[in-house]
Amino acid sequence: MEKFSVKSLPSLDHVKTAADAVNFALGFEKETLLYFQGLRDSLKEGEVIDEIINDERSHIKWLHKFKETFK
Repeated sequence: MEKFSVKSLPSLDHVKTAADAVNFALGFEKETLLYFQGLRDSLKEGEVIDEIINDERSHIKWLHKFKETFK
């Protein structure tokens, strides 16, 4: 059987606990937010991009609140 490599997805070997998973998700959401903020100025669909940015911000807020349950 041929093994496929997906280069766009990082290794999850370091994710051992639920807290690790939340920290990973926070990093991913922050990177995604930065990506869309960068796109906003170069695309005509600013309103759509702003909606996505707001969604990403809400994901980050939710993950921060969720992370507090592990303390």
